[in-house]
Amino acid sequence: MLPGWKKNMVMHSVTRRGEARAAGRVGWKTTGISQRVQKVNQQKRTIHEHGVLKRVWLSVQGVHLFSNPPVHGIELA
Repeated sequence: MLPGWKKNMVMHSVTRRGEARAAGRVGWKTTGISQRVQKVNQQKRTIHEHGVLKRVWLSVQGVHLFSNPPVHGIELA
């Protein structure tokens, strides 16, 4: 598995009504919680892995990692 490989995360989206207590109001009431997916920022890149060209999905963190000196015989093409 390549460094910088990530997955999508399931997050919650919270719907509220009301106004903040700091503004002198009653406060926020939660009216609904629904799930949403926070997607990974990935890009399709070509890499050299031990002399073999491969086309893979890399996170942007992985692209920065491979743009410096090669890591374990893997470098950007």
